[in-house]
Amino acid sequence: MRGVIPQEIIEEVRVRSDIVQVISEYVPLKRKGKNYIGYCPFHQEKTASFSVNREKQIFHCFGCHTGGDIFRFLMLQEAISFPEAVRKLAQTLNIDLPVELDPKSLDEKRKRQAAWEINDLAKNFYNYVLLNHKIAQPARDYLVKRGISHDIAQSFELGYAPPRWDSLALYLQKKHGIDYEKMLELGLCAVNKSGRRYDRFRHRLIFPIINETGKTIGFGGRALDETDNPKYLNSPETKYFNKGQTLYGLHLARQGIREKGFAIVMEGYMDVVTAHFAGIKNAVASLGTSLTLEQGKLLMRYTTDVILAYDSDQAGIKATLRALDILQKLGFNVRVVTVPDGKDPDGFIRMAGTGAFENLIEKALDLVEYKLWQFENSVGHNLSFADKMNAVQTILPNLNYMYSAVEREEAAKKAASLLKISWEAIYSDFLRYKKNTEKNQQTRTNYDKNVNNKHNLINHGQNKMDAVEKAEQGLLILALENPSWVETIKKGLGEVFFSNKEYQKIFDLLLRESTKNDYQASCLFSFLDDREQNILSYLLSKKIPGDNLVQIISDFIITVKRSIYKEQHELLLKKLAEAEKNNDRESLSQILQELQKSY
Repeated sequence: MRGVIPQEIIEEVRVRSDIVQVISEYVPLKRKGKNYIGYCPFHQEKTASFSVNREKQIFHCFGCHTGGDIFRFLMLQEAISFPEAVRKLAQTLNIDLPVELDPKSLDEKRKRQAAWEINDLAKNFYNYVLLNHKIAQPARDYLVKRGISHDIAQSFELGYAPPRWDSLALYLQKKHGIDYEKMLELGLCAVNKSGRRYDRFRHRLIFPIINETGKTIGFGGRALDETDNPKYLNSPETKYFNKGQTLYGLHLARQGIREKGFAIVMEGYMDVVTAHFAGIKNAVASLGTSLTLEQGKLLMRYTTDVILAYDSDQAGIKATLRALDILQKLGFNVRVVTVPDGKDPDGFIRMAGTGAFENLIEKALDLVEYKLWQFENSVGHNLSFADKMNAVQTILPNLNYMYSAVEREEAAKKAASLLKISWEAIYSDFLRYKKNTEKNQQTRTNYDKNVNNKHNLINHGQNKMDAVEKAEQGLLILALENPSWVETIKKGLGEVFFSNKEYQKIFDLLLRESTKNDYQASCLFSFLDDREQNILSYLLSKKIPGDNLVQIISDFIITVKRSIYKEQHELLLKKLAEAEKNNDRESLSQILQELQKSY
């Protein structure tokens, strides 16, 4: 549940806040014309590309393409929710926030809070047993064997689940009056086929799973008897826990990630615990699973630079290759640590030490290098001509997802050097791949043009746009800059015409919001998701494309109209051919009439 902050209060907080002043508390800014420029806090860069505009109340980074309004900046910088960002600003402005609560939302909030509190009780129980009971000696011996100190065990709040079938259940019931059904719902207990109830975790070292805001949402348990299976057991997926949306250790690693400028993503609990004990405080784990899209988005709140350090066995390699593609599509700069001799990070750090692991980080391979290295390992070191062709094919999708033409060219040259072929040949293959990919995209219709390539969603000056894309972008920039143009555009093209669905959504919001007396373009951010906010901030950062705006907007409208008519005409011709093939005379007559009207 969330308390609904009235929109008029949100807008009052937005209008009264000074985005330059707020961001200056986190980022040193220098004035440059109407904008304030600084180094982006969300990725490492050598040249300042982070821009803040006081008049429009927006920020946008032209390096990592992150942007938004003052609320989104605080959400990303402080890792807080939207309501928390509004409250934080309102407090500094002495604005009271009335919160409207509906009964259903209030009930959801109470249930979620109760779940966190019960999980906390279980966490404290496991931790107390580990520290104080003789029965937990095997767990303490295990930690000593793995070189984990008492302090680091406490920082992660590790615990021990006794071997009895009902230790936790009895504790929660007798000491705190927790209903057994609630324990089942949270995955703390389970029921076997005969109906017997039992603690899910028994004789295991317990790793509490704590989210980025410090709430205990689940548990992982490591078997202390090597004959027990599985070796690692996690809480089941519940209404309150989804391991694919959580990163283990993130609540402890947030500061380290910001200080280092990058995150290290590992595979398991012990990898992260050992890393932190060794002073590597920017390590998190994907809970033993392949990295998910949701985990990547969570990580974006803190950095866009990631080093993958999964196990170097076949499962780890497979997970690394999948994570590389996910992270690149999200816009991360990603590299890979290759742990030698088939070891995991935990084993390597304990054996070789912090310095050796930091050396591995310095030598981490970039995406193209790692993919080609793994390809070479899979086929042998003496690559044939066919092998080299196949190797190039494995990296073409990654070249296609690179924002910058310079970055793409450098990657192609690096691949050429590794494969001992010309980079021009690789680039030629890439252009062919790009052309075929675009050709295979679904045919765009007038009202729903499926544009999924991220280079078309938001052009950052690195890729050429065709005349129609330029016209659509120009129309939206003009409408955002001066809402009086909205009616002109609507009169010329209607309400639905953009081929880019994000542009269309922003225009829909303009149609709805721009007629209000207190309208400001920055208010649109409240209705957009993260990716759409990046696009809006980019558009608001663009200059008006020319001086004679009346002529420019007329030309843009004509360009888009021609495109629409052309697509309609081509669609009718396809329908005509189909009708002729099927000898459908009724449809033929109707289509011919429509064709005559289109000329």
